[in-house]
Amino acid sequence: MIFRPEIQPTKPSPAAGPAQSEANLANTGRCYRDVHEALAALPEIVRSIEAKTGWRFDRSMIDFPVVSAKEMERRCLEDLTRRTGIPTTTPEAPEGREVAARLLSAHHRSAIAMYLPSERVVVINEDRLREVSKDSVKSSLHHELTRAAQQQRFPEYLAGVDGLARQQILLEKHGGDLPLDTRVQEAQRLTDQVQARLALCECQALELRKRYEREFDLHPEVKQGPIEVALGMSSMRTTGGANKIQRYITGQEIISKLYDHGTHQVDSLFQHPLWADTLFRSSVPERATEKGPTRRGAYAPRPK
Repeated sequence: MIFRPEIQPTKPSPAAGPAQSEANLANTGRCYRDVHEALAALPEIVRSIEAKTGWRFDRSMIDFPVVSAKEMERRCLEDLTRRTGIPTTTPEAPEGREVAARLLSAHHRSAIAMYLPSERVVVINEDRLREVSKDSVKSSLHHELTRAAQQQRFPEYLAGVDGLARQQILLEKHGGDLPLDTRVQEAQRLTDQVQARLALCECQALELRKRYEREFDLHPEVKQGPIEVALGMSSMRTTGGANKIQRYITGQEIISKLYDHGTHQVDSLFQHPLWADTLFRSSVPERATEKGPTRRGAYAPRPK
């Protein structure tokens, strides 16, 4: 494991008074001490993940760069582009672009860390380090390293999720001469699959994170439950937010019950994605049809 801060500790502004300068330096020093202490706990975090999943996890493959929130946003979008093979785009309408930009910005300002599968790194948000405790950093690292462990253990599953997302994007952008009803139905089917399979990944990470916090008596001031994760994922892949929240709340309960009966049942869901589709699928609003507009999912194609 190599820790390479890509952003140097911020120097106090020349205009700041002596007291403010000392406070800024003390805060900057504290945040870097906290992240170093949290990274020193990586063996403990890895042992926790391995013990609760039964997997082997090679953390030496993962780097931990510290970056600004803006740089985190840029790298997350590049990661999504690499994984789907399609450049990340924003909505065509100006108001849609503004909303998407605000969602992304808010999401990356609030995130402590994020795993980027295409880079095999956990990027740490320097801006948030000044605001949170060591316990919050450790809890967030546990969540993101669980996502990294999922990729190491079941790479085909995660590649399949990205493939479904690529199909959906291509369908929306290049639906060809397919009837609108057909395009809408197929787009919704793909959306449901992507959401269900992402829910399995996130709900497992949430449940293991909760058990880790309880086992090591951590008290992170930043609580990240199903609602926070669902809203964050919605800002990355614009999908039905309300359905996703309910899916994640129910999903974490399902994972908790499965783990009470052993790890093999959770592994079976990764090995048989169609089972995850069924288990994590939830009802969705009716989509637009040629007969008249109704509530449309964000992934549903726009009528031509």
